Amino acid sequence: MDKETVAVLLTFEEDKKVKSFLEGLGYIEGKNFIFLRKLFYGDNTKRNLSYYDWLEYKYDVDIINAKGGNEIIKPNDDSRNYAAGMDYPLIDVLDNFEFNANDAFFDFGSGKGNIFPLFTTRIGRGICKFGGVEYDPELFQIACNNLKKFGFDINGLIKKDASLVTWELDDYNYFFIQNSFEGKTFDKVIQNIQESHDRKKREIVLIYAGTFCHVNVKKNSNFKLSKIINTDYWIRNVNVYFLPDR
Repeated sequence: MDKETVAVLLTFEEDKKVKSFLEGLGYIEGKNFIFLRKLFYGDNTKRNLSYYDWLEYKYDVDIINAKGGNEIIKPNDDSRNYAAGMDYPLIDVLDNFEFNANDAFFDFGSGKGNIFPLFTTRIGRGICKFGGVEYDPELFQIACNNLKKFGFDINGLIKKDASLVTWELDDYNYFFIQNSFEGKTFDKVIQNIQESHDRKKREIVLIYAGTFCHVNVKKNSNFKLSKIINTDYWIRNVNVYFLPDR
């Protein structure tokens, strides 16, 4: 292969034979063969190459460690645990939208707040407002700390039972749910979005990753399923619903 047009990307620094093999072929480290972890982390090569590993390293935030079982404080039995990576389907989803400076985004079950940099990295910072709700006090505090380090305004982040968030929704037109809850909590959240729409008419878009409660959304006949997006991640389908502005 032409070493002037080909680069070799390596993820396993421990294999010293690869380095000597490539150098023997005339490849030069840093020019046409690159150790990716060294590129991202310098001499600190113990981290993995995931997006969240990189965020933790770059911004000194807390994202990856999961929290569940008896560790997490839930308002209701139908609430679920926290794990990083569940919002990865958004990588494929956001290409389907064009946002503007009047759009505002709200996340139900914000966890540690890791969805916000993923969202803005993908679309730029045109959206005028970001908000979210998280009930667990430790996760909420971690989310606040993380968002400050990311450079976000934390005023839109609410510590509350998601089913009790009502008038706060009136400032948003994009909503995201990713299996943070099911059952009665899910039904109440859908009802609250509908009532917010009734109070303040605007087009609302609901992005739902996981779709386990699709039938719960269908019970509210005002929500129209506009698109099913297939993703490359373990959450295979993401449903997009809308409420018209009339």
